[in-house]
Amino acid sequence: MSNELNPCPFCGYDLRESNLIDCMETELEPDRQKNCYRIKCPSCGSCGGRQWTEKRAVAAWNKRTS
Repeated sequence: MSNELNPCPFCGYDLRESNLIDCMETELEPDRQKNCYRIKCPSCGSCGGRQWTEKRAVAAWNKRTS
């Protein structure tokens, strides 16, 4: 992932690209046909929601405010 993540808007945790999660590997939604991605803060657990691409997941996370 080439885009930089903003810190968590709730706790200020400095996120790294390793916080990008492939929902197909972790979510309980076996009927999904395509990959989805989300970014989750390991410090406070806030999540940026599910997106269809890595780029959209980063953009959604970076738009968040506390």
